[in-house]
Amino acid sequence: MSRRLISFMRRSKVVVLVAVLILLSGVGTIIAQNPNSVPGMVDEILNRIIHLQTSVNAVQTSVSALIPSGPGNIRITPPVNVNFERNESANCQGANVSDGTLSVRIQFINSSGVTLTDQTFSLAAGQSVASGQLSSSPFQTVYCKFTAVGGTKNDIRGAIAFFNPPTGGARFSLPGE
Repeated sequence: MSRRLISFMRRSKVVVLVAVLILLSGVGTIIAQNPNSVPGMVDEILNRIIHLQTSVNAVQTSVSALIPSGPGNIRITPPVNVNFERNESANCQGANVSDGTLSVRIQFINSSGVTLTDQTFSLAAGQSVASGQLSSSPFQTVYCKFTAVGGTKNDIRGAIAFFNPPTGGARFSLPGE
């Protein structure tokens, strides 16, 4: 291609881009009303671009507000069904995996959302505790909720353990997420 043709194509892309911006921004109406007002046209284009940027910033702020700021401080286990008529039981087991002492709140909750036990423990680094032994109702669905008081969920681990005395220990344990 010749240099003249390449130069023309570059200029025409700019001209087409400016024309599209003028049409989309509504400035074409202003030009049609007063074709000699180039400074006014430029000011109007700039004002519309500033308004567009303000709108984009507002949308970005709204979207950013929807994103969680951190990992949170709660872990919750899946629910388990416990049948006491078959001598089954369950409890919550929590551990502090941080480098320092941490308060860990452990709640044992049934499927109706009723908190059966609610205890807070001060656990040293690496220490664990069992809480909320369930052994009173004929049949219940329960889960555990662990809260790292003053920490994040990365500082704690938690699980619900399901027991059946004839087996001599925990039949299974489900971790909190």
